[in-house]
Amino acid sequence: MPALGLRQGEMLGLRWSDVDLYNEYLKLRRNRLRLRYKHGCPEASPCGRKAGYCPDKVQVGRPTRGRHRAHAARRPGSRL
Repeated sequence: MPALGLRQGEMLGLRWSDVDLYNEYLKLRRNRLRLRYKHGCPEASPCGRKAGYCPDKVQVGRPTRGRHRAHAARRPGSRL
């Protein structure tokens, strides 16, 4: 992810719903703030930055999402 130019807080704030596999970009809507550990955009205006990504790297990520969902299904109260 650092190769994409994402900030650390942007990487930590990513969710699967922010990944657009068809158009090959990430929607950077959330930011994880280091000092207070809050989700959200620190600026007064809403976040909306986008970043492109390499499709070759996404091919590796697609099976990972399935494993996350399978693992989450075994845990009660999971959000994935």
